[in-house]
Amino acid sequence: MKDDIMTIGIIGSGALGSNVARALVRKGIAATLSTRRGPESLAPLVAELGGSIKAGTVAEAASADIVPIAVRWTDLATALRALPAWNNRIVFDATNPGRVPGPRLARRQGSEQPAGRLRNQGHRPG
Repeated sequence: MKDDIMTIGIIGSGALGSNVARALVRKGIAATLSTRRGPESLAPLVAELGGSIKAGTVAEAASADIVPIAVRWTDLATALRALPAWNNRIVFDATNPGRVPGPRLARRQGSEQPAGRLRNQGHRPG
């Protein structure tokens, strides 16, 4: 950490990611917002947000000290595939499946597994 100020990088710029960015702007907290479409595609949103939010690549956002992941469940593996290990960064996963599988079990390829186990299969770097 530089000067004891933690950096924030948001992966995903949809409803959740953009609202996290809005909340940070209201508090004057800087963050990097990213999307798979590249930083250029965020120009209108960043202009609307103003203040302390800048556009960056997914890799730039992922290199921050605190990383909210706000992508669709179906895009999670693709979004995280090329990223390095998290290495002591704070990461919180705000993904949700498009269809809620129920409180205790989720189906995957015809078998039933606890939902938490599905989430932890191959979707995290390092």
